[in-house]
Amino acid sequence: MSFAGGIDAKDLIVGDDFQHILRVLNTNVDGRTKVMYALTQIKGIGRRFANVCCKKAEIDMGQRAGELTAAQLESLMLIVANPRQFRIPDWFLTGRKISRMGSTRSSRQTPLTRNCATTWNA
Repeated sequence: MSFAGGIDAKDLIVGDDFQHILRVLNTNVDGRTKVMYALTQIKGIGRRFANVCCKKAEIDMGQRAGELTAAQLESLMLIVANPRQFRIPDWFLTGRKISRMGSTRSSRQTPLTRNCATTWNA
């Protein structure tokens, strides 16, 4: 049975073990969204990296984040924390411009903020 707006009846049924809000890596994640898109709510995780993590953890892409078991969530966080152990290449983890330069350092800090951080810590 389908309702207006493309919502199926099975989408309205929520099990007893469904979590509406998940706490993952110090971030509140909406349990109603699909797993891949829920991971993108965590800072530093984009759609492509979330897709690879779900495939490595063998999690169905159509599954909601609130339906994940504790074991599935643990395996996802293990992959996010240690991507090189699961054979995710370095070029996938850095920005496009940096990978062309041959460096694997993160592009999150600009030279100005990196310089200020060393000045403040000294």
